[in-house]
Amino acid sequence: MLAVGLDIGSTTVKAVVIDQNNRIVWKRYERHRTRQLEKADQLLRDIRDELGEPGFRLFTTGSGGGALARILGVKQHQEVNALSEAVEHLHPDHGSVFELGGQDAKYILWRDGADRFCSMNDRCAGGTGATIDRIVMKLCLDQEEVQSLGYRP
Repeated sequence: MLAVGLDIGSTTVKAVVIDQNNRIVWKRYERHRTRQLEKADQLLRDIRDELGEPGFRLFTTGSGGGALARILGVKQHQEVNALSEAVEHLHPDHGSVFELGGQDAKYILWRDGADRFCSMNDRCAGGTGATIDRIVMKLCLDQEEVQSLGYRP
């Protein structure tokens, strides 16, 4: 039995497939260009085409994940909780995590062991994927070109 995680965000769709030993057997990260469900459908078809049709459980998260979860009758995870649970499981020694999304930024701080403080900046998209995309378009740059850029003080 495989598990498929599908994060349908405001600018991208990410998919990961893990086996029963929590090993990643397939993953993909793609921009959806405002076609969230079409891109999610494409990734699910790619998973089927590349891995065959093994049994799997599907979980969704992200701003567009709820719509797909309702259509398919699968479980939707709130993204801050999903991120928090993943870090607690995979990196229990870490004390904090930042995640920059397409429209928001999330910050989680673990205090005194299991106690956690979560904050989500949803008022200003500055520094997030959507803002970066707009800057890239205004500068007439290609996404691949941007990935090779670096900061030189």
